[in-house]
Amino acid sequence: MGICLVFLAGGCATPNEIKPLTDSQLRGIFSQAKDARNFWVTVYQANKGVQFSGANRLHPGHVANLDFITELSSTAPIINADNGREETITALIDTSAARSWLDLATFLRVQATPLGPPAYDCTPKNVNESIPGYACILTKLRFDQLHMENALFHFRAATGPLGYLARGEDQPVPSAILGCDILKAFAFVQIDYPNHSVIFSATSEYSPDATNLIATLPLMEVEGAFAADGMVDSEKKLILLDSAGEFDMAMDNPPSDKLKQVSVGDLVFRNVTVVSSKDRSLGLLSYPRIGRQLLARFKITFMPKKKLVYFERPCDAK
Repeated sequence: MGICLVFLAGGCATPNEIKPLTDSQLRGIFSQAKDARNFWVTVYQANKGVQFSGANRLHPGHVANLDFITELSSTAPIINADNGREETITALIDTSAARSWLDLATFLRVQATPLGPPAYDCTPKNVNESIPGYACILTKLRFDQLHMENALFHFRAATGPLGYLARGEDQPVPSAILGCDILKAFAFVQIDYPNHSVIFSATSEYSPDATNLIATLPLMEVEGAFAADGMVDSEKKLILLDSAGEFDMAMDNPPSDKLKQVSVGDLVFRNVTVVSSKDRSLGLLSYPRIGRQLLARFKITFMPKKKLVYFERPCDAK
C-alpha cells in the first residue's frame, strides 16, 4: 500500500503545499479500504452523526507519562507517540477537537487503513476548515509502553500539513491531533502544563491532592469537545476548555479586548485578554473558549468516564 499511495497522493505537490486530493486519488486510497468489522469496530448512526463503537481499545493497568516535545517556553501540549513499529507520530492534544486527525503523509507512513465502503467523511467543527477527513484505523498507537489497539483517526484529504487543525504550531509541526474521541477512551488524561508533561491512564483512577486542589468541575461536552459551565462577565455561558488555543480567551465578536471576569466553577480569572474567534479561524462560534494561556497555570486532569475535571496547583514545576 505504502509506495503506491505515496506516489498517488503526493503528485507534484511540495511537502508544505496544501492541495485537496482529487477524486481519482481518493479512489486509489479507498481501493485499500476495509470494513470496520474487520477491526471489531461497529459503525452506527446517532443524533450526533456517525459513531464508532469498539475502537480505541486499551490494555488494563497501562499508564504513560510523557514530556512535551516543545521548548520549555511553549505551553503547547505536543507529544511523541508511535505506531508500534518505530514510526513517530507528533501529536497535539486538542480538547476542542471532537475527532482525532492524521495528515496525509503520516496516514500513509504509519499504514493506517481507510474504512469503507462507504467512506465515512467528517469536517472539523472546532476550526474554520473546509477540507474533510475520512475515518481510518491505526491498528497500534503507542504512548511509550501504553498500547491502544485500533485507534480511530480521520486522515485529511489533502497533501501538506494539517492547516488550521494544527492551531498555528510549527515548533514542531504536529502531524496528528489527539481529539476527544481518543481522549475519552482513558480513565484520565492529565496535562501538567508547568511541568511540561502528560499522563495517560488506561484504567487506573486519579485522586487529586487535597492541598493543591483548586477546583473540581463537571466535565461537559459541546459537539464532542470538552467544556464546562461558567460565567463571562455576568452572563452564564458554556465555555470550551481549549488545551491547544494560544490565547487567554476567545469568543465571537468580543465586546472589547479585556473582560472584567471569567469563571468556571471556583476558578476566577480577572482582566482577561480576549481575542476574536473568527480572527483565529476557530469554529463553534456560539461558545467562548478558555485557551492554554490561562490553563497553563495548572495541572489539569480530565476524567471523561466520571465526567469530571480537576484543576490543581502544580508541584515542583520545571
